[in-house]
Amino acid sequence: MKERKIYKKSIRFEESLMEKIIAEAKQIGISESEYIRRKVSNDIIPDDRETFRAIRRELGAIGNNINQIAHKMNLYTFNTQDFITIENMKKDIFEIRKKMDVLAKKYE
Repeated sequence: MKERKIYKKSIRFEESLMEKIIAEAKQIGISESEYIRRKVSNDIIPDDRETFRAIRRELGAIGNNINQIAHKMNLYTFNTQDFITIENMKKDIFEIRKKMDVLAKKYE
């Protein structure tokens, strides 16, 4: 595999632009350097933050449900309601994937 060469550059920004970079990078949870790299390479920088937060919450809830079901399975107390919960989670995951597809199309 070819080794990537990494270059370090020093660049100057006006104060207002640097404040904007710092604020936006912090808001989406990445470093300032990563934010600048993504901007320069036209990679996705989420601008629909509330949608991403909602999706993150939904994924967290689904993960919690999966953990609870795994725990029940380990205790051998799996019942019909658990199967219904799994089916509902599958539907939730499908809906989340649809939302992610819509967001991804915004950046194509």
